[in-house]
Amino acid sequence: MKYERFEQLPVWRAAVDLAEQVYAATRHRFFAQPGDLRDQLRRAALSISSNIAEGFERGSTAELLAFLYIARGSAGEVRSLLQFALRLLAGAEPARPRPPEISNLKSEISNLKSEISNLKSQISNLKSQIYNGWQLVRAYADSQDNSDNQ
Repeated sequence: MKYERFEQLPVWRAAVDLAEQVYAATRHRFFAQPGDLRDQLRRAALSISSNIAEGFERGSTAELLAFLYIARGSAGEVRSLLQFALRLLAGAEPARPRPPEISNLKSEISNLKSEISNLKSQISNLKSQIYNGWQLVRAYADSQDNSDNQ
C-alpha cells in the first residue's frame, strides 16, 4: 500500500498513541517534582511521531530513513527516561511523620504505595509499547531501505 499522508502510517499512529499515554502518565504528582524529567520525557515521546512525519514530508526515501532513525533514537531516549523513573520510584519512600501525624500515617503510606505501584505499572506498560512501536518503525524503515524508490 502506498501512503499519501503520514497520518495514514500505522507507525505514526502508534507513536502518537504513545505520546498521549506518556502525557497522561506524567500528569501524576510524582512527575511534578523539581527537575526536567517530565518535560524531557514528554519532548522525547512527542519527537517520535514528529520525526516520522517530518521524514515522510521530505519526499525522498533517504530523508525518510534518516528521520526514522532519529525517531528510533527518540524511542530509546523515552525508554531510558522511563527506566530512570522506575529507579527513582524504587527508592521513593514517604517522609517520616511528626508525632501529631502518626494517626494518619498508615493510611497515607498505604495510599502512596498504591500510587507508586500503579505508576510503576503504567511506566512498564509504556516501555513495552515503545519496544513494540519500535518494531513497527524498524520494519517500515527496512521496507523503505529495501525498496526500489530511491
